[in-house]
Amino acid sequence: MRWLKIIALLVVLLVIAGPAAPSARPAAAKGKYASGEIIVKFQPGAAAAAKQEAHKLAGGATKSSIASRNLELVRVPPGREQDFIERYNKNPNVQYAEPNFIRSIPEPLSHAPGSEVVPGDFYFDEEWGLNNTGQMFQCIPWPFGGELCFYIGTPDADMDAPEAWAISTGSPTVKVAVIDTGIDYTHPDLAGQYVGGYDYLNGDNDPMDDQGHGTHVSGTIAALMNNQTLGEEEGVVGVAPNVKLLAYKVCGADGNCDDFAIQQAVDAAVAAGAKVLNMSFGGPDISQSLNEAIQRAWNANVLTVAGAGNNGDTALFYPAAFENVIAVAAYDEDHRRASFSTYGDWVEVSAPGNVIMSTYPMSACGGGSSTPGDMGCYTWLSGTSMATPHVSGAAALVWSRGDVATAAQVREILLQSADGQGVASVRLDSWTQYGGVNLHDALTYGSTNTPPVADSQSISTPEDTAAAITLTASDADGDPLTYSVVSGPNKGTLSGNAPNLTYTPGPNYSGADSFTFKANDGSADSNVATVSITVTPANDPPAAANDSYDATAGVQLSVAAPGVLANDSDPDLDPLTASLVSGPANGVLTLNADGSFTYTSNAGFSGADGFTYAARDGVGQATATVTINVAAAPPPPPSTDTVAITKAAYNGRRDQLTVEATSTAAPSAVLSVWDITDPAQPRLLGTLTYNNKKGRYVRTFSGIAVKPAEVRVTSSAGGEDTASVTGN
Repeated sequence: MRWLKIIALLVVLLVIAGPAAPSARPAAAKGKYASGEIIVKFQPGAAAAAKQEAHKLAGGATKSSIASRNLELVRVPPGREQDFIERYNKNPNVQYAEPNFIRSIPEPLSHAPGSEVVPGDFYFDEEWGLNNTGQMFQCIPWPFGGELCFYIGTPDADMDAPEAWAISTGSPTVKVAVIDTGIDYTHPDLAGQYVGGYDYLNGDNDPMDDQGHGTHVSGTIAALMNNQTLGEEEGVVGVAPNVKLLAYKVCGADGNCDDFAIQQAVDAAVAAGAKVLNMSFGGPDISQSLNEAIQRAWNANVLTVAGAGNNGDTALFYPAAFENVIAVAAYDEDHRRASFSTYGDWVEVSAPGNVIMSTYPMSACGGGSSTPGDMGCYTWLSGTSMATPHVSGAAALVWSRGDVATAAQVREILLQSADGQGVASVRLDSWTQYGGVNLHDALTYGSTNTPPVADSQSISTPEDTAAAITLTASDADGDPLTYSVVSGPNKGTLSGNAPNLTYTPGPNYSGADSFTFKANDGSADSNVATVSITVTPANDPPAAANDSYDATAGVQLSVAAPGVLANDSDPDLDPLTASLVSGPANGVLTLNADGSFTYTSNAGFSGADGFTYAARDGVGQATATVTINVAAAPPPPPSTDTVAITKAAYNGRRDQLTVEATSTAAPSAVLSVWDITDPAQPRLLGTLTYNNKKGRYVRTFSGIAVKPAEVRVTSSAGGEDTASVTGN
C-alpha cells in the first residue's frame, strides 16, 4: 500500500489571457496592480537627461529598470497611480505608462492540524493525465483497511505519454523556464533537473519555493523518470523527464506576481537559453510592456505557454490571450472540460488539469521520510495552472525532435497534432480551438522518416575464445530499432539475439573474420555495416606419442632424426624439440634436441628399458615414453683358435706390463687384452701385435694407472686364455 501524506487541496489556480493588440493608452484597470508603482516605457533614443526631466516634471522616481527595453519601474505616491500614469503619458519622451499589474496564483495553502499530507513514493497510476487506463486515483489510507479512492479515470483520456516516450523523453539541451513561486531544487525528483534561476522578490540567486505552486508545476514538466531513493523508485515522472529547468521567482507566498518582475524573468530566461516559458498565472488586465516582453521572446524563438484561467467562462485572461502565446484550458479524467476551466474560441488547446499529482516543497512534508523511496513530497492540485505545464513539457519534447528550428514550428506542431475528438461525448475542439495536446502525435507530426545509420566496428578475441558483441546504430528520429544479420562470418559462428550476439571462432583458428548487419526503424533499413573480427593466435600444446624400439644387449642403438619426434605433432605447426625428462634405468642414453638418440644397455642386461622425454613447441609441451626392448647378446661362435698366454708380467717398472701370447689362428686373428681383476667389469687394455720373428703376439703397455692383477686374452677367431700378472 502506498502511504502519501496528501495536501488536501483542490485549489482552483488562476491563469490569464488577453487580446492580441493592446492600445497605447490602456483602459482603466480591471484587476489588481502594485501600490505605489507604475511602469514607464520611454521612447527609443530618449536621453538620460530627458528621462530625468520626465521624472522631475511628473514627480516620480526610478525604482528599477530594464535598460535594454527603455523600461523603468517608477515609485509614485500610493493611491495616485492613475494620476501619475496620465502625467507621464503627456510627456513626449514617454512611449507609454501603465500600472504594474498583479497576476494571480492561488492563495497560500493552509496546512491545518490533521490535514492529510505526507511524503510518499510514486505510483505511476496517479498520473492519469499521462496514461489513463481507467484506474482509481487520489487514494488515501482507509482506517478500516485498504485505500479510499475519490476518482476513477476513463481509458485513453490522456496525452499518450508512454507512446511518446518510446520515441523521446526529451533532450537535456532543452531548457524550460518556470516563471512562478520558485522551485524546491532539493526535491529528489527535481534536484537533477534544476540548472539555475533568480529570485526577483529578494534580489538573489536563490529561487527557493516557499509557496508550492512553482514546485508542483516544475514536477509536471520534468520530474525525473525511474530515479531511485534508497533503492526504490521515487516520486512522479514529468512530461519531458530529460529536459532541464530554469526557475524564476516572481510570485510571493501570497500568490501575487507583478508584471515588472515577470518581464525581468522573461528577459533573463531568454538570455539563459530557455526554449519554453511556463506562466501558470494571470489576470484580466492588458499590459503593453508585458506583451512586448513576450513578443521579444517569441522573436528570439522562445515559446510562451500560459493558463487560460479558472473562471469557468469565456473571459479573456493575460498573458494567455496575447498573440503567439499558447492558451491552455483544463480537462478532467473523463476528457470533459474541467468545471473551473476557462474556455472559448480564443483558447487554443487543453490538457490534464484536474487532481494532478506532482512534486511539492519538502518543507510541506517535514523534509521527507526515512522510508525507502518515500523521500519526496507530493500532492494533488487542480487548475489550468496544472494543465499549462503539461503543454510546456510537450513543447519541450517537440523542441527535442531535432527537426524544428523556430518557436513558430513548435507552436504549429502542437496545435495541428492536437486531438480534436477525445473520448468523451463532447469533442475537445468544441470548447477550444484545436482540442487536447497529444504527446505522441506531436512527436510524429509532419516528420519525414530518416533511415537509421548502422555503426561498423572492430573487435579482437583470442583463439578458441568467444566474444560478446553489441550491434549499434543511431536514428535521427529517435525511433526504436531492430537488428538483423545480413551475412554471417566464414571462420566462426554467431549466437544470441541481435543486437546482443556472441561470436565463437572455429577451433584453433586465428586470423581475420567478419560479418555484416543492418538496423530497421520500422519504416526503413539502415546501411549495411561490417563487424570486423581479429582472432589472435593462442598457443596450442603439442601432442606426443609413445615410441618403442628394439636393441641388443651390449650393442649401441642409434636412431636418426626426427627420432622420437617423428610421430609427434603441433596444432600450430610450430617446430618441436625433444628434451629428456627421465633417463633409462639399465643403460646409457644420449638424446638430442632433434629427436635423435643413442642407447647402449648395461653389460649383462636384457629386457625392457626406456626413458621419458618432452616434445616442446617453445611455449607448451607434451611428454611421451620410449620403450627399448633389449634382447640378450647371441652366444659366441664355436672357437676355431687356441690362445695361450706365454707371458704376463711387469718388467721392473710397475707402470709397464708386457703380455705375450700364441694363437693357432695367427697371424690373421686379432688378440685383445682385458683387465679382469674385477670380473664383473672387464676393462679393455688394447690389442697385441703379431711378431713374425718370435712367432707370437707381443705388446708392452705403459702408463697404466690401474694395475691389472689378472688378464684375459681373447681372439677374434674365438679362443681365449687367462693368466695372473707376475712381477708386481
